[in-house]
Amino acid sequence: MAEHSGTERVTYRACDMRDGADVEKALGEILRADGRVDLLVNAAGLQRSALIKDKDFAEFTAIRDLKVASYRNLKYALRDAPPRLWCNFGSLLGWFGQLGEADYAAANDFLGTAAGHAAATSDHPEVTIGWTLWAGVGMGAGELTKAYYERAGSYSSMPVPEGVHHFVQELHAPVRRPSVVHLGEAEKATVEKFYPGYLAQAPAERPGEPGEPREHGGFFLRREVSSDGRSAEFECPFDLRTDGYLEHHTVRGEPTLPGTFVTELAAEAARRLVPGRHVVAFEDVTFEHFLRVYRDLPTAPKRITAEVVEEEGETTVVQVRVLEDVVAPSGVVLVKDRPHFTARVLLADAYPHAPRWDAWDHADDSPVPDPYHQPGSPVRLSGPFVSTSGTAVHPRGKRARYDLSLPRTNRTGRGSPCRACCWTDWPGSGCWTWWTTG
Repeated sequence: MAEHSGTERVTYRACDMRDGADVEKALGEILRADGRVDLLVNAAGLQRSALIKDKDFAEFTAIRDLKVASYRNLKYALRDAPPRLWCNFGSLLGWFGQLGEADYAAANDFLGTAAGHAAATSDHPEVTIGWTLWAGVGMGAGELTKAYYERAGSYSSMPVPEGVHHFVQELHAPVRRPSVVHLGEAEKATVEKFYPGYLAQAPAERPGEPGEPREHGGFFLRREVSSDGRSAEFECPFDLRTDGYLEHHTVRGEPTLPGTFVTELAAEAARRLVPGRHVVAFEDVTFEHFLRVYRDLPTAPKRITAEVVEEEGETTVVQVRVLEDVVAPSGVVLVKDRPHFTARVLLADAYPHAPRWDAWDHADDSPVPDPYHQPGSPVRLSGPFVSTSGTAVHPRGKRARYDLSLPRTNRTGRGSPCRACCWTDWPGSGCWTWWTTG
């Protein structure tokens, strides 16, 4: 830096990023000297690969918490003087994970989420760049590490000039997304191997003005079969690796899609056809057959069809159906297009005013046990789906309090594969969490 900019323009100050007081002291000196920070690059990191069963717990937390503590300490130290641009150096592993890197991947996922939160809640630009390996520098520069990844062929090993180009391009981007990731051909092949079809989904969320609806692929729209602007068809293969949350919603012991999730599925499909409008209502939602995912039997992909059926003034109506062919073991189709669910989705340019209800007098409550939480219930909720308390019967209806409480030791039980922790097909992957979206 001194060679490039001149020794009089470079000051080097060392501090322990894990020590909040040390960070605040260092940044205090900088702010007193210059009055502001134009660009902050948060690149602290530590990495040691090992399966969870072989990794020392203190080492796990040290690797995970270094990035988290550094970010929090910098945020606190700059609370009254936020930088003009904040750039976190993250990792591809924060998006897709890697065997032996649960701690490092989770820390990088935190940085991506933190940048998204900052973009949504403040006017101070922040971006997390999910880097792949650089050739000759960084964590992949060691001879043994470099040779290992070259043999595996999982990463492209980005040349330094290319990395510099991407970094400068990001600094000057006219539209800045809070979290980005760099994928070469090798990275794309690796992602395709472990998440077939993931990169072929709908384009990523586009930027929009505050309050404007945003286009997105959607969790349930996993493969687009066809689309002509007025109608579309998607396939959604349900399985307990991707949809492990269904283990906590069972019907007669079998993992089953909750009925309320049908509205999310229908909304995703409708928004793909009408991306510029808000979903404002659902009509004629029907539940014809349970959508179960059996533990010991393969489940055929479900087909999701969406069709614009009405357009009147500022309202568009999309008919959505979730279908499945019933096929005999011999391969003969017994029932074509058996419906699971149907719904009409209404979309408009603006949300209507929210309705208001008068409060109920708690004195008239008669507490009752929630049957869905009881052992032996035909429809059983457990884990994260136990999200209500204080169930009661009232003269005006039934009521309960929303009370989501996830255990700290195991937030999901058997959940969806974590995009920040592990490839789902690799043995030894012991970390599970919910997918997060948007």
